[in-house]
Amino acid sequence: MIVVAACMSGLPGCDGKQKKVSDDIGALRKIVHLNMQATSARWEMYGYPESTGFAFLPANSDNFMLVAELTPADARALSIEPPQDAPYRAYNAARPWLDARFRALLGDAEAALVDISGKSRCRHLTTILRATGKPVNGFICHLDNKALVYLVIASCT
Repeated sequence: MIVVAACMSGLPGCDGKQKKVSDDIGALRKIVHLNMQATSARWEMYGYPESTGFAFLPANSDNFMLVAELTPADARALSIEPPQDAPYRAYNAARPWLDARFRALLGDAEAALVDISGKSRCRHLTTILRATGKPVNGFICHLDNKALVYLVIASCT
């Protein structure tokens, strides 16, 4: 149901075109409610499993994820919640454009089990989709003045 609503609302990645990394913070704010004021963002929404690039293999994505690297207006906004209490599975989240430290945190595996448990700079994140008002879950981590946001926008599994 969420996939249909997300695709009907014109979200990137639902039109079958090549997905691109975006620096448009306004477009990101139209997709999800950001729980902080951010001065800049680089983000990407993608499906999992991702297309292999071969025309004869269909790319039926069961999950849609959003990965963003934000620069918060106030770094104090990142440290007010308790740390995550369990590892989190992040599908293909170590995007090549991310800060190298965030890529290292996310790991190389296709469905990496990201061990953010007990890390003071990582916590569970729940926010809402702007188009539907539905809650979405994931996590947020911060390093210095940057924040990594990983959200599962829709899942059919």
